[in-house]
Amino acid sequence: MEHKIKERLEDLDAEGLPYSKDDMIQLIIFIEKCKIRFWQGDISAKELLHEVNTEIDRFKMQHPKFDFLNDSALNAYYSKTSDSKSLS
Repeated sequence: MEHKIKERLEDLDAEGLPYSKDDMIQLIIFIEKCKIRFWQGDISAKELLHEVNTEIDRFKMQHPKFDFLNDSALNAYYSKTSDSKSLS
């Protein structure tokens, strides 16, 4: 999974971002693993939302300038995955 995420973010210019590319990769891995657990029926939609929101809040604490709604790395990753196959 990590390799595929790195491939999708390889063109991202991390200069000027309030975090390292590796930190963003770890956040995306966490989100993707939560999604897989949801698809497998291991957690409910409410639990998925809670876990992802909690992790994003932790990420914001570590990187106060992080704005997940306007983040270029998240937008780049998820815009590429919307037309691609799942990571699982």
